[in-house]
Order: sequence, then C-alpha cells, then structure tokens
Amino acid sequence: MVLDLAQSAPEGREYPFNMISFEDCMGLCGLTEAEISAIAEHEHVPEMAAVILGQYLLHQVHGPERIRQMLAEDIREAVSGGNFKHAAELVVALRHLVVTHPEVAPAEPCRSEMRCAEKLQ
Repeated sequence: MVLDLAQSAPEGREYPFNMISFEDCMGLCGLTEAEISAIAEHEHVPEMAAVILGQYLLHQVHGPERIRQMLAEDIREAVSGGNFKHAAELVVALRHLVVTHPEVAPAEPCRSEMRCAEKLQ
C-alpha cells in the first residue's frame, strides 16, 4: 500500500514527497518477507519494526548470527509445540539466510538443530 500524500493534502497545501510502502522498506532491508516475519514473531514486534531491526542487525558485527539464532529458536519452539508446518516454513527462511549470508552458517549444527531436522523429515 502506498499513500499518496499529494491526494490527501489539505486544500491549498502540497506535500513535496510521497511515502514509501512497506514492500519498499522490505526490499531495501536485505531480508525476505519470511525472514522479517520470523524476526517479528521472535521479538513480538510489528513487521515494520522487524524490517528496521533486521536491517540494523545485518550491518552489525554479530547481527546476522543473531538473526540466525532467532530463526533457530523459533524452529525449536514450533517443533516442540508440534507445529511442523510452521517449523518447515522457518527452516526455508533459515536456509535462505544462510545462502545469502554465508557468514552466519555454523561450523557444525548443534544437536538440538539436528533433532529438529530429523523430526521434520
């Protein structure tokens, strides 16, 4: 959704700019919609706040690893709650994160991540 401020301006007043949409912000942050949704879920914040947080974390020294941890924690929670469909969606987001940001890949998967992967198969 894009809000055209020129159309919503009071009579006789013009705004010299338009607002950017959520999709624009998402495209600029460097994360997918699934990754942003996972951050929002993990941090209990609106998706727009998750876009900002995700973009910020991507540019911090250990920020991308923090995003990976969020996804891994959400996967564990979904599996332990029996929500395997959601866990599978989060695994797809995690895989995409690792492919696009290889520095976040752990040297070895931890045992709990391997158990989660076994349950999903």
